[in-house]
Amino acid sequence: MALQDIQNKTVLVTGGATGLGAKYAESFLKHGAKSVAILDIAEDVGKATTERLNKTYGSKVVFIKCDVSKEDDITKAFDAVVAQFKQVDVLINNAGVMIDAQAWRLASDVNWQGLVSFTLKTVKHMRKDEGGAGGTIVNIASTAALSRVNALPIYCGSKSAVLHFSQCLALPPFFETTGIRVMVFCPNATDTALLHNIELRSYDPKLGAALAADLVDAVFQTSDSAAKAFIEMFQTGAPGSIWLSQDNRPAQNITATVDSAFQKLEALSCYFRKQRVKVTMALQDIQNKTVLVTGGATGLGAKYAESFVKHGAKSVAILDIAEDVGKATTERLNKTYGNKVVFIKCDASKEDNITKAFDAVVAQFKHVDVVINNAGVMTDAQAWRLASDVNWQGLVSFTLKAVKHMRKDEGGAGGTIINIASTAALTRSNALPIYCGSKSAVMHFSQCLALPPFFETTGIRVMVFCPGPTDTALLQNLGPRSYDPKLGAALEADFKDVVYQTSDSAAKAFIEMFQTGAPGSIWLSQDNRPAQDITATVDSAFQTLEALVQ
Repeated sequence: MALQDIQNKTVLVTGGATGLGAKYAESFLKHGAKSVAILDIAEDVGKATTERLNKTYGSKVVFIKCDVSKEDDITKAFDAVVAQFKQVDVLINNAGVMIDAQAWRLASDVNWQGLVSFTLKTVKHMRKDEGGAGGTIVNIASTAALSRVNALPIYCGSKSAVLHFSQCLALPPFFETTGIRVMVFCPNATDTALLHNIELRSYDPKLGAALAADLVDAVFQTSDSAAKAFIEMFQTGAPGSIWLSQDNRPAQNITATVDSAFQKLEALSCYFRKQRVKVTMALQDIQNKTVLVTGGATGLGAKYAESFVKHGAKSVAILDIAEDVGKATTERLNKTYGNKVVFIKCDASKEDNITKAFDAVVAQFKHVDVVINNAGVMTDAQAWRLASDVNWQGLVSFTLKAVKHMRKDEGGAGGTIINIASTAALTRSNALPIYCGSKSAVMHFSQCLALPPFFETTGIRVMVFCPGPTDTALLQNLGPRSYDPKLGAALEADFKDVVYQTSDSAAKAFIEMFQTGAPGSIWLSQDNRPAQDITATVDSAFQTLEALVQ
C-alpha cells in the first residue's frame, strides 16, 4: 500500500474529548490534517480540548456534542460535520465505554451500535461508486477482541463484534468498488481513564476484584505511544488490515494471524469432521426441567421447545413478540404433550419487556433450569439496530438474569444457559457484516463468561450452539436483508442452490448437545448431520489470537 498522506484531510473522531481519541485528533493535526471534528458527550472537556488544540495548531478543530448511544444524536452530529466541511476523509470510531456492571447496555450501545451507525453513514457519504471521494474508516477494537476475560464478557463480546463486522465489511471487492479503506486498531492496556477503577466494571464484584489484582503491577503503554502506532497504521495499512499496539512498541500488523485464526473457524462450516471429540460430561437429564425459550413461537425456537417437551421437560415457557403465533404454538404443544407450555409475550429488544417476562416465568414456575437464548433477527438493512438489540443486548440481558437466578454460590440451584450464535460467527460475509458481528459477540461473550471457575463456582453450564443454514423463515428473501442491495442480490444468488438442513435435524443436534455438552463447549449443526463439538477448534483459533497479546 502506498504511504497514505494526512495533509489536507478532514477527520471525524468519536470520543475525541479525552484519552486516546484526543491523542488521535492531535496526531492528525501535527501531521497536517486540514480539519478535525471532535465528537463527544463530555461537552466541557471537549470544548477545552478543542480550544487547546486550536491555540496550538490554528483554528482547525470543531467540537460537536454527541451521545454515541443515541441514533438521533449520531445523525445530527454527522450531518453537522458534513454541512461544515462538505467532505469527511477519515472516520475514527473511537468512542467506547468499558463497563459490564449496571450500565452495560449503554456501553454496548456506544461500543457496538454507535460504531455501526457511524460506519454506515460514512460508507454512504464516501463511496466512490455513488459519487463520493473515497476515504478511510478506522474502527477501534481492543485486545479484548483477541483474548478472553471472564470479568468483562460483555465488553469482550462487543469488541469481538467490532473486529468481525469490520473484517466482513472490508472483504473484496469493497475497497475496489467504494474506494473506502476499512481498518481495525487494537490497543492493549493504555494509560487512560478507561482502566481506572477496574474492579467496579465487572458484572461480578469478585471477578472485578481479581482483575484489578491481576493488573496492579501491569505497566500500561503510554497514550503517546499508542497514538504514534495509530499514525503508522494509517500511513501504511492496507484495506482490511488489523493492527495491534502494545508495550510502547511500533504498530504491529496482525492481519495474517487473525486471518489464520478465522480460517480455522471457516473450515468448520465447509466440511464435517467425522472424527468426533470425546465428551466427558455426564449425560444431562431433561426430565422435570423447567425451560425458557426466547423467540420460541416459530422456527428453531419452536422446535427446541417441542424437543424438550418430548424428552420429558416439566414446563416450557415460550417467549416471543409474535403473540398470535406464539399462542397457537403453545396450544398445539399442550394438546400433544399435556398442559406443560405457557406463552409470554416479550419484545427481546426492550429491557422492560425482558425483566417483566423473566420475572413472570420465575413467579409461575419458581425455578428456571434451562435458558435458551434463541431470539434473533437477521437484517443489516434499515432495521439493523433493532436486530442488534435482539441478537446482542437482549441475549446478554437474559443471560445476566439467568446467572443471578441460577448461581449456586448465591442460593440458586444451578442450570444451563445456551446462547444461539450461528455459523455467521465462524465465517465472514460481506453482505451481512452487522449480523456476523453480533453473532461473533455472542460466541465471544459466552466463552468469556464460561471461563473457569465459572461452572465450579455457580453450577451454571454455559454453551454455544451454531446452526448452519436451516429451512426456516430467517433465510427467506435474503436480498433485502443486506445493507447494500447489490451485495444482497449476490448473496441470494449464492444461496439459490444451497440445500438447507431441516429444522428437525437441527433440533435433534441441539438435544444431543444439551445431553452431552461440557461447560463452555461450542457446537455446530449443519447438513442434517449429528451435533459436532467444535470447542477444540475454536479454542485453537483463539489461542492463535491470544498469543498476540502480551
